[in-house]
Amino acid sequence: MAAHYIVVEGPIGVGKTSVVERLAERMEARTVLEEWGQNPFLTPFYEGKAGAAFQIELFYLLSRYRQQQELTQRTLFERYTLSDYLFEKSKLFAYLNLDDSELLIYEKLYAMLIEGVPRPDLVVYLQAPTEILLRRIRTRGRPEEARLSEDYLAEVNRAYNHYFFHYTGHAPARGQHRGRGLREARGGRRRPAQADPRHEQGHAVLRSPGQQALSARVRSLHAAHDVRGP
Repeated sequence: MAAHYIVVEGPIGVGKTSVVERLAERMEARTVLEEWGQNPFLTPFYEGKAGAAFQIELFYLLSRYRQQQELTQRTLFERYTLSDYLFEKSKLFAYLNLDDSELLIYEKLYAMLIEGVPRPDLVVYLQAPTEILLRRIRTRGRPEEARLSEDYLAEVNRAYNHYFFHYTGHAPARGQHRGRGLREARGGRRRPAQADPRHEQGHAVLRSPGQQALSARVRSLHAAHDVRGP
């Protein structure tokens, strides 16, 4: 079956939107792009304002859900559609950013919304080392991201690797984005993660989650088996 709905995912700064736009041009596909700049709580969140994390996550959750509903109403399967986000990323960031009481409320809302979200036919996961992500973020110079710390970005990067390393849906195509194109990982069989000399050259490397200091919160997200894979 043809992959009519394709999602490109990865951590902040990896180049998801650029890849989607280039592919859409070649495939003459419609696009569904994250409305990141329309979130009024971005700056307060990066500045560490109290309550901003809950506000930003609720805003993104509802914004993504609205886009997904519009997608289904526009007869999704008549032509190719490309998106630069997976709806399930909402819960990944919620587990990183929210406290227990906020997460309890968030999960109830998420559970009501997720069933109405269409599943993509193919997910392409882009990877890059944290230092490269940070350099790209600094280069693009978005004011909202000026206070984004390297520690937080590293945690986001680890969370993405952990999520896709334990992916329970169809095996995603893992890609290495070098800024000039996309190279997909061949084959769907998962191999043990190990040190890769290409890391020194700035290529994407999948690290074993056991070698990373992941928070218990992110690990519990997978242990509960409540994040749906496409």
